[in-house]
Amino acid sequence: MSDPTAGEAKSAEENGGVNGPFDAPPSFPSPPSPPLPPWVRLVGLGFALVGAILGYLRARHGFQPAALDLRVFALHSSYFETRVLTRIDKNVTGELACLLLLLGLHAQIFSREANEANEATRLAWLRLRALAFSLAANGVVLSVGIGTVFGLGFVALLLANMFFVPAVYLVTFRTLVALANRRARAKRVQDAVSRGASGNELVQ
Repeated sequence: MSDPTAGEAKSAEENGGVNGPFDAPPSFPSPPSPPLPPWVRLVGLGFALVGAILGYLRARHGFQPAALDLRVFALHSSYFETRVLTRIDKNVTGELACLLLLLGLHAQIFSREANEANEATRLAWLRLRALAFSLAANGVVLSVGIGTVFGLGFVALLLANMFFVPAVYLVTFRTLVALANRRARAKRVQDAVSRGASGNELVQ
């Protein structure tokens, strides 16, 4: 079986050992690929959209269908009184929205790309860069929020923070992948032109 990173190593060698902005360094190890198949990403996107819409309806319009009035187990509940390890009656619309949104975001994060086998090292490098950016952005947001947002506004900030890191990670990773693919297509066209390729090769 051929090494899936051989093409990437060859590309680095052709550039004098210097990788492009979307290529992993030559010494960067290739970690295991995400565990979920590519089609799970679309399912996760659907879950995230449903969760976001449901959360919006709950927060802005007070949407709480009677079908979601349930008796649930509470590890800790603090309303008019504090109760621990008990069962309470509650409408779980908000909780369901949060669960769907988190599940959808993380399903996308842990799904492989369609070209994962051929681009494993590069994709791992882009994931690492996206993770670093999302954590740095989260640190900035929390630092600013601690000094400027108070009371219930800070509670809302902490609630939104549950979704901030995975959402920023996904946006950053998809942007990096799109830029890397565009750069790869431009390089193929440039190589084809330099070889005097036919129109069919340029289209490919």
